[in-house]
Amino acid sequence: MLARYAPKLIALTILIGQLLYTGYWLGAEILIRSNSASYAWFSPEMVQFIQTVGPVQQISFYLAVLLTLATLILLLRRNRQYLTTYAVAVFLYKVDWIFAGLDGYSFIDMNGLISLIFESACLLLLIHLFWRDRPAVKRD
Repeated sequence: MLARYAPKLIALTILIGQLLYTGYWLGAEILIRSNSASYAWFSPEMVQFIQTVGPVQQISFYLAVLLTLATLILLLRRNRQYLTTYAVAVFLYKVDWIFAGLDGYSFIDMNGLISLIFESACLLLLIHLFWRDRPAVKRD
């Protein structure tokens, strides 16, 4: 019984973890952009990075976070659009990384590699769930 639900539980756990992590970055960005007194709460590198983020990078990150939340909701509601939604979210996270790289920042450190591993694992689990739970086709 647990083996049947394990892929979904692991995918949900990864999605929740990803939302917590990106939620931290989202909250930090909002605080740094709206209140200069909050600079003391974060590292100078983080403050400098957030201040240099352009509009394309911001939009791709915000949309990726929203799509990750939508993936979680769709998966809980058993709506098969979760796979497409998460694939687009991962793409938008990478667009964010590309624009950061163009500005001289690199996310290919330990945190970035861990992020890639969890995104890949979640994507593979979602593909597995999508394939396993596909509607039956009747052949006459």
